[in-house]
Amino acid sequence: MVKGSLLNRAKTSEFQKGIFDNVMITNVDTQDRKGQNGPINKMVYIKFAQVSDTGKKICESELAWWKPDIANDFFKTNLQEICLQLHNVLEAFIGEEAAFDAFAGVFESLNITEQSEIETRKWKQSELNALIVSIKESFEKAITPSVKNSDKLLRLKVTTNFKGEDIEIPKYGKFTESMKVETTDLKFSTSELKTHSKIGNVESKGAASSSNTGATI
Repeated sequence: MVKGSLLNRAKTSEFQKGIFDNVMITNVDTQDRKGQNGPINKMVYIKFAQVSDTGKKICESELAWWKPDIANDFFKTNLQEICLQLHNVLEAFIGEEAAFDAFAGVFESLNITEQSEIETRKWKQSELNALIVSIKESFEKAITPSVKNSDKLLRLKVTTNFKGEDIEIPKYGKFTESMKVETTDLKFSTSELKTHSKIGNVESKGAASSSNTGATI
């Protein structure tokens, strides 16, 4: 059994930069994790897998979001972007309105009803901690029916970090859409393409490449 499981695992490569068709979510984890040096400051872990027509995994990677840092100058922008990106994931599966409904109550405990109030608010760490819990719970509840559901496939855009090395979710903009979208809206920005060209990018790791023949990677 051990040899077989290791062999199967070896046949499934990791994603590299690109735009991939026929992707499903195989796992969602919102639990806090610890590393060798203490807690890992991430809040939502999603395992994406590209599958073949027969349902076999071609490549699979776990991607995650960093918790917004209240001391960071871009904290408020980062917080809003995380919400937009998680909304983007939900929208690809359940539609725009249902995705909005899923997050409708996230900010209610803080009496925030307008986006502008996120910018003007003087945030406390305790408020942010409670908000993160609410975001994770709302997202997990809404996404769970779509996890491991081969009838709900999405198109996924994966980029690299600023060094052009490890893959990551794009920091800004839309990165998922339903496979029902025939003409994709996903594309790389000029800055992302420049980052992709840096020495040491993920192509050297022998990972799976984009399945979208029209994508520039």
